[in-house]
Amino acid sequence: MFRIEVPNKTYNGETAGVTFANGVGFSEDLIETVKQYFESIEAVITEEKNKK
Repeated sequence: MFRIEVPNKTYNGETAGVTFANGVGFSEDLIETVKQYFESIEAVITEEKNKK
């Protein structure tokens, strides 16, 4: 799972299929073009490993 944090901490909405609440969104997978888009707007993308 990927955690995407956009620079606008008050953003609530959907972009590129990812729903955001207070500037943070989650996605099971990111295709390369979507990842590049978020990187271009200086979003912080972290991959969260499933804890078992």
